[in-house]
Amino acid sequence: MQPEQQQQQQPIIYAQAPVYTPEQVAQIRKSNKKKLIWGLVCLLGPTVLLVMGIIISMVVSFTGSSTATAESVMEGTTPASRTFVNILLFAIGGFFVLSFVPGIVAGIILLVKRQKV
Repeated sequence: MQPEQQQQQQPIIYAQAPVYTPEQVAQIRKSNKKKLIWGLVCLLGPTVLLVMGIIISMVVSFTGSSTATAESVMEGTTPASRTFVNILLFAIGGFFVLSFVPGIVAGIILLVKRQKV
């Protein structure tokens, strides 16, 4: 083998942007819009649930303490509505804990996977 043959340069191939038909462009834009919406929902949804749970908890605590009667405090009983709200807050908090990390991961993936048109 001669040194000239070993040093042959390979041609440089530049990447070209794909060419889409108008139907494909419309479909990609629709898909990008869905990915944007669901990505933001996945990122912001658990945080909104946390804030909503804290606000509901504060409202229930304030209204419950102002409407408590002396008899209910002495007996240690709670009204059924307060028990229901506590169960609801527990469910909201559980959903927040379970969906926070997967929501962030899924939201980032959906936002990154959008195609440029």
